[in-house]
Amino acid sequence: KGRVLAARVVEAGILPHPSACVLLSPAVREVYSSLPAGGDAASASGDGRDRLLGALLLLVVTPSPAVEPSVLGDCLRGIADVGESDGSGSGLLTGSQMRMRFLHALLSTGKERLGEGSEGRTAFLEDETR
Repeated sequence: KGRVLAARVVEAGILPHPSACVLLSPAVREVYSSLPAGGDAASASGDGRDRLLGALLLLVVTPSPAVEPSVLGDCLRGIADVGESDGSGSGLLTGSQMRMRFLHALLSTGKERLGEGSEGRTAFLEDETR
């Protein structure tokens, strides 16, 4: 129920943007850190994980107000840490279509928001290739 409530709050814009940005990284880490109860995509939808990821995806790709690149980098580091702790990482990282969509949006948005040759872009790309 908590995931669905968090998704509703983000989707409806009830949570102020700065607060949503603070919530972003821990929420992403929580969603990616475990498989749904049934271990399949249907369970992910049923327990609110996909809905929460969908709401967070909209937060990531919204151009104005934009999520700070440092927050995007924190999300990426959290996902990479989950993948490393899983060993193969494939089940947790690509366990549902929404997980793959979110990861793609995170990587694409991070590249767009960081200028060419900037120090932040270099750090983001190093995280991406980890």
